[in-house]
Amino acid sequence: MFKNLQEGKGSVRNIHFSDLNFNAVENPIIIDQHYADKAPTLKPAGVSISGVTYSRARGTSKTPVAINLNCSSTVACTGITLDTIQLAPTAKAQKLSSFCNNAHGTAIGAVDPKSCLVK
Repeated sequence: MFKNLQEGKGSVRNIHFSDLNFNAVENPIIIDQHYADKAPTLKPAGVSISGVTYSRARGTSKTPVAINLNCSSTVACTGITLDTIQLAPTAKAQKLSSFCNNAHGTAIGAVDPKSCLVK
């Protein structure tokens, strides 16, 4: 999980999350670079996020958006990899989805909900 303001500076590189088990979790997979950005007070700079891998993640999500990759409008997230992700809703009638904003990368193996990453 990564959360930061648009005004943030710096970088996050080469992080690998694997063998994740979620049980009724809100936002199981999330990168939110618009965290608490109701009214930014500084000019957006953006934290550079690259080379982040989520592999072998399974379980249940309480929220309809199970994969939320909401990257900075000024600095894209790049090299994001979703590898064998199997997430199901906690409520049987609920459908899960992925949301991507300026997020680039690839999906490997079965990814459910379907990946929204841009190649």
